[in-house]
Amino acid sequence: MTLQDWLLFVAFWTAASIPLGPNAMNCIVISMSDGFRRGLWAMTGIVMAAACHMAASILGLSAILLANASLFHAIKWLGVAYLAWLGVAMILKKTDAVEVKSRPSTTPLAAIRRGFVTSITNPKAILVYVAVFPQFIRAEGALGAQLLILIPTALVIAMAVYTGYCAFGTGIARLLSTARRRLAFNFAAGGFYLFSAFGLSWLRQQRS
Repeated sequence: MTLQDWLLFVAFWTAASIPLGPNAMNCIVISMSDGFRRGLWAMTGIVMAAACHMAASILGLSAILLANASLFHAIKWLGVAYLAWLGVAMILKKTDAVEVKSRPSTTPLAAIRRGFVTSITNPKAILVYVAVFPQFIRAEGALGAQLLILIPTALVIAMAVYTGYCAFGTGIARLLSTARRRLAFNFAAGGFYLFSAFGLSWLRQQRS
């Protein structure tokens, strides 16, 4: 892999990772409510899911999944249901006056699970990894050597981007100094999750 190819991959993968989506919102919400370190656990779950997506793409499992319409649609609907559940949970979440919690409400395991499930069931991620990731692999080059460069690069980019969203969530927490502001944020975040779920379900109906 040439330096030019690698820089092109870095630019593309960074641009693909930055847009606000369910993964980023998870990092923001958890960091805002439970602190930066808890947000990093959610980021860990997202990176674990990314590694699974890349492994599936390399092994050809994603292509098999895409070829099996019923299984792929089942995973898409699972993602829709999970995003809808997150949205309703945020809207119904009790909001008190802002104070720094000595005991975060989200455990590390729960944060990892939330990040992992949201990312692994994201149909966009499946399509990106099966359709785009292989485009940066040269058939004439050694596959193992290329993967040793591309996979760590993609994971480091994901870690950097979502760590930034965790820091952003921590900063937002300082601005939400009243219960009313927190309530407004909860409704906005819940609405984002529900909108994402609606968008995925709408796309599902349009393409079926």
